[in-house]
Amino acid sequence: MLANFEIYYLLEFARLHSDKTDNIMMENVWKMAMKKYTYITGEEVTLANEIDRLKVHNWLKNNSSLELLNDLLCGVVKRLSCIENTGPAPLDNRDAFLLNNISLVEKIILEEEDYLLHTMGSNLCDIPEITPDEAKEIVRDILEEIDQNGEWLNIYLDGIDSGHIIWLNELDDEQFSKLRHGLGMANIKDFNNTCIYFGDKNRYLFLNYYGNIMDVVYTIHEVVHYINEVLDNGRNVTPIIHEFPSIFYEMYTLKYLNKLGYQDEEIMKAYYNRQIDTYTCINEIKEIIYYLSLYLTKGNISIIDDSNRIDKCLKKLINSPYILFNCYPYIIGEYLARNAIHQSEKDKTLLSMIKYITEHLSKIEVNEIFNLLDVNQKIRILK
Repeated sequence: MLANFEIYYLLEFARLHSDKTDNIMMENVWKMAMKKYTYITGEEVTLANEIDRLKVHNWLKNNSSLELLNDLLCGVVKRLSCIENTGPAPLDNRDAFLLNNISLVEKIILEEEDYLLHTMGSNLCDIPEITPDEAKEIVRDILEEIDQNGEWLNIYLDGIDSGHIIWLNELDDEQFSKLRHGLGMANIKDFNNTCIYFGDKNRYLFLNYYGNIMDVVYTIHEVVHYINEVLDNGRNVTPIIHEFPSIFYEMYTLKYLNKLGYQDEEIMKAYYNRQIDTYTCINEIKEIIYYLSLYLTKGNISIIDDSNRIDKCLKKLINSPYILFNCYPYIIGEYLARNAIHQSEKDKTLLSMIKYITEHLSKIEVNEIFNLLDVNQKIRILK
């Protein structure tokens, strides 16, 4: 017979994914839960009775929340330390940085949340409209300014000429269908504004344009990923710093647009989407980070400090097991990029350093970037 916390996991999974699980699975899990309840308490309950279902659910929750939380956090630690090399992408052991410096990461997340709450731009003003050709021209100019040797621009132009950088809006339905089937992506409906890797020298960048200056920001973000792929074959980039260069050059782009005459409020409106994305990521994982920090520093969690907070953490981990791995690179990336863009205004040599980091990201240690930006001095809790 399954342990209480295992049944509770299955029950919560079925409840959270009720739109994807069939009724038979849901019914079987409920029967399993009720059988266990009767076995332990001696009290008979029936599936058809809503009060009985609520009673069984609360009983399972009260008797297994902590055990399930510890089990799920143990799984997170195993993935981070590569005891189990599972997940949407290979992890390398440098990702253990999160485990070894959980207090630092927790502090950064709280600081980012506070910063965004006090500075998040308004969604009221309009984003200035530009044509796709104007957006592409600005992207060219920015790449020329970043890399005056022309290598970044040449990679961008070669990608367009070779059909590896594609604006999906420019394809008709037949061309789009042919592209998806040709790349073995027939079942994927939405892959715009993303850089996808299909093996050595087989990288594709799929973009969309929306007719405003955000097209420049989105394109620069993804082109930086693409450039890293070309120059660094960037499959082994540590997740915690993977988004840092792209978000840094987003912020660089915003300053470039300011030089072109766009107003501050228009620039902040363009940046609003990035802030919302980062803030959403924080809300998705802050409970997980909080309990992961407790788990790593004190061992198994044995006291329910806040039942609602534990419930939120469990639901996040059950609903999307890889949510932590998907979200925290954006939060850390935004934090590091914000520090870097401010420092680069005073120290222009930092721009060449970040360009080098972008081109060699898989060979860069996490601590090198934190030390370069003096993050450890700003948050003096790094172990």
